[in-house]
Amino acid sequence: ADSNWKDGVVGSYATIEFNTEAFDVGDNFASSTFTAPVTGKYFLHTSVGVSQLDTDATYYSLKLVTAGSATKNYFSILDPNFAADTGAGLPMHLFQITSVAHMEAADTALVQFLQSGGTAQSDIAGHSLELYTWFTGYLLG
Repeated sequence: ADSNWKDGVVGSYATIEFNTEAFDVGDNFASSTFTAPVTGKYFLHTSVGVSQLDTDATYYSLKLVTAGSATKNYFSILDPNFAADTGAGLPMHLFQITSVAHMEAADTALVQFLQSGGTAQSDIAGHSLELYTWFTGYLLG
């Protein structure tokens, strides 16, 4: 999925907008949110490529949120103690989260990103051919 997040707000989580779909069996993904069609265990995975990381940021955090009857937050965190800011273009860090989550019918899952501190300069890498950023969700049973 292609993503759109440029120079997000520093200090608060912003939902990542996945603005293309490779496929959506059952039409369970809309407005950057996956909605469980039935109760069960779901495999959820997201990868988010980020470039232009700011060394003045306190940390970066990717959060996979499942909301509804069993709300849970899953995290991937980076403390950017680099010698210099990373460059534009290709992602300089790939955040990934994988989980198996119990979801009731109509529970939702979405992906959020946070930069704590520093300058708002980081980019989420989104491209239709070079997939650095995506979300996958499917029913295991």
